[in-house]
Amino acid sequence: MSTVVSRNVDDLSEATRLGLEQLVGSPLTPKQRVYVVIDVPEPGPNPVVKLGALGRIQRLVAEAQAHADRSGIPDSEIDAAVEEAMAHVRRRG
Repeated sequence: MSTVVSRNVDDLSEATRLGLEQLVGSPLTPKQRVYVVIDVPEPGPNPVVKLGALGRIQRLVAEAQAHADRSGIPDSEIDAAVEEAMAHVRRRG
């Protein structure tokens, strides 16, 4: 759950403004607005699950490389296919 607070710099007490300036590392001007988000981040992936996924990906890449080697597919052709797939995915996003 998140909490979002916004205030005009002009409405802040001097102590609050100075504290925020110290936090952000630069002076604030009266025309600015400050937004503060308090959030509890989602926990990251389970390390065991993450390691298992990495192993599966490494095996898949090794199998694909072995197939390419057996089939005589040059690296440049594989690179071009990956670039084409990435371009396709980016267009969909």
